[in-house]
Amino acid sequence: MAKKRKIFDIYPKGQKEQKPEGIEKRLEEEEEISEPISLEEMEKRIEGFLEKEEKEIIGEELPLDLKPLKRELNIPKQRNYQKGLAFLIFVLGLGVLYFLSITSFSKAEINIKRKREIQEINQEVLFDKNIKEINPEKLILPLNLYVFKEKSERKFESTGFGKDERKASGEVTIYNLTSYPQVLVANTRLETPDGKIFRINSRITIPGSVEENNKSIPGAITVKVTADQAGPDYNIGPCNPSTNCKFTIVGFKGTEKYDKFYAYSEKEMTGGAYGTIPLVTNDDLKKAEEVILKDILNLIEEDIKNKVPRELKIIEGAKSGFKLTKLESDAKAGDNRQFFNVNAEGEVMVAAFNEKDVKNLLVQIYQTKLPEQKTFCDDFELKYDLKEIDFKNGTMKLNVLGKVFLCQQISSSEIIRLVKQKNIKEVQKILSGYNEIEKIVLKITPFWVKVLPANEKKITVNID
Repeated sequence: MAKKRKIFDIYPKGQKEQKPEGIEKRLEEEEEISEPISLEEMEKRIEGFLEKEEKEIIGEELPLDLKPLKRELNIPKQRNYQKGLAFLIFVLGLGVLYFLSITSFSKAEINIKRKREIQEINQEVLFDKNIKEINPEKLILPLNLYVFKEKSERKFESTGFGKDERKASGEVTIYNLTSYPQVLVANTRLETPDGKIFRINSRITIPGSVEENNKSIPGAITVKVTADQAGPDYNIGPCNPSTNCKFTIVGFKGTEKYDKFYAYSEKEMTGGAYGTIPLVTNDDLKKAEEVILKDILNLIEEDIKNKVPRELKIIEGAKSGFKLTKLESDAKAGDNRQFFNVNAEGEVMVAAFNEKDVKNLLVQIYQTKLPEQKTFCDDFELKYDLKEIDFKNGTMKLNVLGKVFLCQQISSSEIIRLVKQKNIKEVQKILSGYNEIEKIVLKITPFWVKVLPANEKKITVNID
């Protein structure tokens, strides 16, 4: 039996229903639809109905505003539709992101630490400057020999003090009342009335007196004299008749010549003094030498630090003693000087070797002794005991002591093949089957991914 459908007019909110004559009667009638019709057919029937009604109510206005009705009824439906669509896109985006994270973006890193087996080392080796390559049969390694030379010069100040005893000096004129000349040797003493002694500086000959106009004129000569003692007391004034003073010759005292020879000075004696002056001592020279030698040693240490290649090793005892090749000073102990200079030169010899050569030699020695499927892991722990060194011939003998670490060989490609596309628990189970593994650290990115990538290139295995 066909269903009956009723058709109603729709009015805006608040507007009273108006029923034009003729339309009300038709709206109350029921239309029977005997069979389902298509949407196109429905549109045609509605258009035909409206055209018919328009002809019947010409001149009348249909009380229906479609624009407000359209906004009121359609907009909320459109917003609900947009929210639903946005939510659907969000969910789909999350799904795509998750899919990409486990297929394209995910990466895995497995860090494996193997168990160590320690083997002790005690091997004697010889280093020789005359060879360039390792000789594993004779256990000889290349040796690098260096000679570092340096020099230094410094100015030092003396710390001692000496007496500054100065003697007064001046000039005198010696007179001879005899008619014959008189020779006086150097250091002949002249004495003042108050007992001060002055000595002539050089040998002289005093001419004899001469007669002029029935008068006897004494012979005379002027000579330089120096006080017998130091000090300001000998800085005396002029000694002549005007000062009631004259010099006598001490050597003539008690003889006839004592009154026949005398001397006068017209000017004062000067320069006599007591004081102290700087003095270079033995301690000054010794300390200066210590400082200058330390300077040279520091310079040589800097040379060793900067000029020996970093890959070379210098062990304790591989440096020769410091050899002083030159030491000079422009002063000696007792010199009255405030400053003096010291310069010196010296050298040190150094023996150095490349520790990589030692490790390569040990690998060659112990490689043949390794158990099956074992390999070297970690670096060697080595120390050296110097047995003898000959700087002249360029040789050095050492005992190499220490430890070498052995590990089981593990194939990283095999592990990658086994763990790809496995979850964390499965990976742990697989790797726990390796007895030679001590520790495992697994990192997967992004953090929410719990399965390793299928692409082997996105899995990294580090084995130490």
